[in-house]
Amino acid sequence: MKVNPVDRTLRGVGIAAIVFALLGAAFFWWLPMGIMLSMTGLTLAFVDWVSARRRSSDRQVSVVGLLLSVAALTLCLVIAALGLQTVTFGW
Repeated sequence: MKVNPVDRTLRGVGIAAIVFALLGAAFFWWLPMGIMLSMTGLTLAFVDWVSARRRSSDRQVSVVGLLLSVAALTLCLVIAALGLQTVTFGW
């Protein structure tokens, strides 16, 4: 069974979303970086989800990216709300 090159490229977008979500969760203690990485992962996962929906293909990778990005962003926002960040840019 041949895999369409477009599917392979878009699968890479979903994997990149997962990587950015994990990096956002790893950098939760550094607020600007954690939030930016989580938002990037969320954006990439949403783009992958919409494009997978249009192609009628699997959406598992994009859903995992969405869930991880939302979890990482929530963690970053909780840390920001409680003021527990360890590194900031003078804010």
